[in-house]
Amino acid sequence: MLTVLYAAFPGTLLAESSANLAGVAYQFDSSLLMGASVDLSRFNASDWFPAGNYRVDLYINQAFAGREDVAFQANESGQPLPCLKRDLLEQAGAVLGEVDEEQSNNCRPIAQWVEGAFHHFDVGQLRLDISIPQASMRRTPRAYVSPSQWDAGESMLFSNYSVNIQESRIENFGPSRYAFVGLNTGFNVGLWRFRHQSSFNASERAGARTQRWDSIRTYVQRALPSLQSEMTLGDSFVSGSLFGSVGYRGLNLQSDTRMLPGYLRFYAPQVRGAATSNARVIVRQNQQVIYETTVSPGPFVIDDLAASSYQGDLEVEVVESNGQSRRFTVPYSAVPESIRPGMGRYSFTLGQLRDGVSNSSNDLFGEMTYQLGLSNEITLNTGVRLARDYASFLGGGVLATRYGAFGVNLTQATSVDDTGRSEGWRFETNYSKHLDVTNTTFALAGYRYSTEGFVDLAQAFSRRNAQVVQSQALAESLFQQQRNQLVLSVGQPLGKWGQINLTASSSDYYNSPDRDKQLQLSYFNSAGQLGYGFSHTRSQTQDGTPDNLSMLSISLPLDDLPTAPSVSASVSHQQNSGSQLQSSVSGTLGERNNTSYGIDVGRDTHQRTNYAGISAQTRLPVGTLSGSFSQGEGYYQVGMAMRGSAVVHDGGLTLGPYLGETFALVEAKGAEGAEVKNGQGARIDQDGYAVVPCLVLTVTTRFRLTPRRWTNALIYWSVNMRWLLMRVQQ
Repeated sequence: MLTVLYAAFPGTLLAESSANLAGVAYQFDSSLLMGASVDLSRFNASDWFPAGNYRVDLYINQAFAGREDVAFQANESGQPLPCLKRDLLEQAGAVLGEVDEEQSNNCRPIAQWVEGAFHHFDVGQLRLDISIPQASMRRTPRAYVSPSQWDAGESMLFSNYSVNIQESRIENFGPSRYAFVGLNTGFNVGLWRFRHQSSFNASERAGARTQRWDSIRTYVQRALPSLQSEMTLGDSFVSGSLFGSVGYRGLNLQSDTRMLPGYLRFYAPQVRGAATSNARVIVRQNQQVIYETTVSPGPFVIDDLAASSYQGDLEVEVVESNGQSRRFTVPYSAVPESIRPGMGRYSFTLGQLRDGVSNSSNDLFGEMTYQLGLSNEITLNTGVRLARDYASFLGGGVLATRYGAFGVNLTQATSVDDTGRSEGWRFETNYSKHLDVTNTTFALAGYRYSTEGFVDLAQAFSRRNAQVVQSQALAESLFQQQRNQLVLSVGQPLGKWGQINLTASSSDYYNSPDRDKQLQLSYFNSAGQLGYGFSHTRSQTQDGTPDNLSMLSISLPLDDLPTAPSVSASVSHQQNSGSQLQSSVSGTLGERNNTSYGIDVGRDTHQRTNYAGISAQTRLPVGTLSGSFSQGEGYYQVGMAMRGSAVVHDGGLTLGPYLGETFALVEAKGAEGAEVKNGQGARIDQDGYAVVPCLVLTVTTRFRLTPRRWTNALIYWSVNMRWLLMRVQQ
């Protein structure tokens, strides 16, 4: 019978037999053995092996961790379990809880070290596999570089320069001349950096000449990698992220986000979940995959998502090894003050105040701020500013919800000057949200209210110095107490119909009955390669004078080639200035497109005048040279500008393009005239050196600038610029 069944259904019989055998519990009768009484129960398990020390290949979450000597000790039921020490697991990347020193030297089964961890030992191959939940493993962010691999750079002396010269003549007014020279000089010695920024302005008009040299800031900086911080000594400015910027002469110590991997420098939420097997985790935003990884069984944490300027909730999909999947959503809304969960930023400043009236004083002040990301939903802000006859305290934070991110700060300030004591508070809130249903982006909605007695430090310092130096009238002219301010920016894609944006702002003051108002509505779209747009701006200043400006513009490349010139035209009408018509042609020249040009003509229908202009810019090995000329009825203007750098090093003096924050010196003896790739026109000079002005990862691609890409760029610019303007106005 068995033979017939096997012949007819061999696969079925084998499968059933295997299943049955797998469930059989073997029992050995020790009485059948002659000569001694032996416990044979240990042989009842098919995977039994004797306890002892084994040299095994250790794998942590399927990754080889090394060949180690591991002791296997029998538990209460006689099953041998690997006994692991804390040092071994930590070297493999496990994050263990705190235990006392005596217990930390003991060995334990893996399940007693990490909740949810388990092991599998293949005695035949001497392979020990340990599975630890991803959330209990030390996670190295993408693009992470160990501080031990950081290089302080070579010792060099450098100077960036920017020169701009203009001459213009208006009929019946004579010629006017203007010159500007900007210098940004520094040198590096190890981790120490010296910097000096200054400018020179000279002008001549109607026979009157003026000259002025301004020292903007001079300071010494030192990186503190162990603290992920930077120390500054000298004349500089506090960042003003919470209180507002102010100049100082003294010491500043603050967190340096540049020491973090790029993905951790800005806010993004943590993604937490759990997997039942070795699973794929896929993160999508606006239906685009932005992150994918594989995790071990157990809880997992993804905390190195890249920050996204185009916000929208995250859709997380967990795909198990058996193909089953589940999805959940993580809200993603942020304002500029949002901090990643588990991260903190601080700033400490102590020194003398500086402002535009007296540049420096003997008034000491101190400032301390701290921001902490508690979770995806909560960021805490706190700070204090103290000076002579001035004190202010700040508290607040960010609350991120499914309905958007709300940033709230409350500042209380007390100031004493010749007019008496002023005391008040300021409340400010920001809001940001992307509505997935309608694809609407509230890029920034900000509101601020100040009581009449509130004075920030910069205002108090300027008013106090004006009272001492000149008069009360000047003090009041420098001080304008704002009461309310509202800023709103909204973007709405319309699919194939383009994009519409709306920005609005309104401000009023205690010492003025009028308001500053501005409303701007814009629309962008394209038809093939033809791009077109319309914008309307309505503004009203404190004197109550309204002004309306409407503009219609189009642009079209003359060919599909990247070097092909493009033409554009616009017509605008301003309430107080009439209409203007303008058209232009722009493009690039040269084998490497190092030269760009623009030609434009226009007509002012209100003045009934015509004008024309031409401009050009070329990248040279030693810098960038540009020039412009424009002429209309009754006036002309001509200008020239040069930007570049000079670097002094062990090999001599090398001239090159304008330098960024991080630059490099290339040595290539015998390669005179060779162009440096991505060097912005830099070439090897006769001494065998060239300067690469910035070190960045460059990805070259060709894409069409669609209305959606225009919109994302404009929204991102609007968010940051409006937030910055709000801070500057404080």
